[in-house]
Amino acid sequence: MSNKRTSGGLYRVTLNNETPISVNAGDHRVAHRAIQVRRGDIKVGRSENLTRRHGDYIRTFGRDNVNFCALAYIPGGKSDRDRAESVVFECFRSFRIRGTTGRLNEWMTGVSASDARAMALEALRDSGIEHFVVPEQTEGEADIPPITASGQICPAKDRTDEASC
Repeated sequence: MSNKRTSGGLYRVTLNNETPISVNAGDHRVAHRAIQVRRGDIKVGRSENLTRRHGDYIRTFGRDNVNFCALAYIPGGKSDRDRAESVVFECFRSFRIRGTTGRLNEWMTGVSASDARAMALEALRDSGIEHFVVPEQTEGEADIPPITASGQICPAKDRTDEASC
């Protein structure tokens, strides 16, 4: 496993905007058909590259609207991350927003950020999938801490020189 901030895993996104924004705001061909989300809505998802995924949310919703927190690194590869996402999505089934077609979306409503974190990490732990929990972050904090080859979270004091952690 790499010690770079590009490691894959699970994340949580909350928003600050009061005015709803399409989850596909960046694609004007489909933005009008997609669900719209705002403060109070939340998403827990998986990514192969958490840093890049954070940037995707900033491009869609704007830097001031995005609270992105890494929840757990999953070192086993894409198949483990896909399985982790399925396990987590299942525990959130009752909170997931239905689109106009009736399809369940990844975005949720009616669950707090702290409860979403706890539920996701419990489902991940119960699944037996190898993972490393990222310490809880303050809302709005977007630091995605790097991890060492052994899976340890790099201490904040060492983050200025990632090679040393």
